[in-house]
Amino acid sequence: MILDETEITLENRDEVLRKNLTDKQLRWIRKLSEQELNAIVGTGGIEPIDFYFIARARYSDKKHYELAKRIDKNYRVKEEFFYEYRREQINWIAREKKLLENNLKREANSRELIQDFQKYENGIAFKLFFCLKYGDRIERCR
Repeated sequence: MILDETEITLENRDEVLRKNLTDKQLRWIRKLSEQELNAIVGTGGIEPIDFYFIARARYSDKKHYELAKRIDKNYRVKEEFFYEYRREQINWIAREKKLLENNLKREANSRELIQDFQKYENGIAFKLFFCLKYGDRIERCR
């Protein structure tokens, strides 16, 4: 869904986002800190809409979190998209690791990464991100 083929960099990030996203999507993105925005850009290969999906997955309220838990329990990735799901999950983990290291101002160890993933329930947050971005690639569990 790249609307603008311009690669997103730290220098052009705000302009590209304003050009490609709605006001509602931008309001969600404003919940992300400058460090979070920079970490997202730093992982590369990101589309403008990904900023919105990441903000929604990371900062959803309790009602949306409960929905994400139900999605996690009742839906799965269609088999033909499993490789893509894993690739997106690896990108998600890389962004979360970079975010944590930006906050720590040093490289995170394994224990810190696990604690961060548990604290922010990143497994469920990632599944919500994937469902928002690729709703056509999931199916109800039988």
